[in-house]
Amino acid sequence: MGKTEPPVSWDFVMSCDAAEVWRLARTISNKQGIRLVGQYAKMRLFKPKELKTRYGEATKTRTGVRPDQEYAPLLGKKK
Repeated sequence: MGKTEPPVSWDFVMSCDAAEVWRLARTISNKQGIRLVGQYAKMRLFKPKELKTRYGEATKTRTGVRPDQEYAPLLGKKK
């Protein structure tokens, strides 16, 4: 459960059923999923400040910033 940030405020609820839980378990049990869980556990145990910083960056509110402004440096890079 949660609420989105302005300019649009919505209350939302997320739920999952048994089929989704099994799909999630299958996803986590493959090679990349195990690596992700391991990296998270390592960061949580040994680098909690870095984890908090990265979480804050990932969840910060970007109200008023257009995606083309924020991501322009990334979009301009050539592969």
